Amino acid sequence: ADICYSGNTLPLMSSSFDIVVTLDTIEHLHNNNRTTFLSELYRVAKEGVILCAPFGTPEHLAYEKEILNSGILDANSFTYLTEHVKFSLPLPEEVSDMAKLFSAKVFYQGDFRDVRPIAKRYTYYDLLVQMFRNMLIDTFWQNSEYLKSDFTQYTNRFFLIANKTSR
Repeated sequence: ADICYSGNTLPLMSSSFDIVVTLDTIEHLHNNNRTTFLSELYRVAKEGVILCAPFGTPEHLAYEKEILNSGILDANSFTYLTEHVKFSLPLPEEVSDMAKLFSAKVFYQGDFRDVRPIAKRYTYYDLLVQMFRNMLIDTFWQNSEYLKSDFTQYTNRFFLIANKTSR
């Protein structure tokens, strides 16, 4: 179910859920509110948080801006892209800071120029299901052929894994 978020606190008790997942949400928040949002997710999670979002390298940001301004898409139909450009995708420094704050691991996936080959073999949702099942098993993250520990200028998205039970 959808939960309305005021920008300050989630209307939930602490440790309400075993694992909290947010998929393609944080990039729609102003970057001043992103750490607060992640803090709230962390508060309502008992075991940990999985955050998945597009990754904001300068190349990725320029690519999305170019698509939005090209006239190929109707910006009214693609509000998400307008917000990506308006609020910016999470930048590498921002992701690194969030990871440090929550003692989280970060993994990267895909190439924003063409995610179709990956999507055919393994969708983001498939990855999330795997992550749910393996949240507490560190070897999953180390052995995944789809998740990388480093990013390139063309990296499409990141997964931030904040595991409360291993802190």
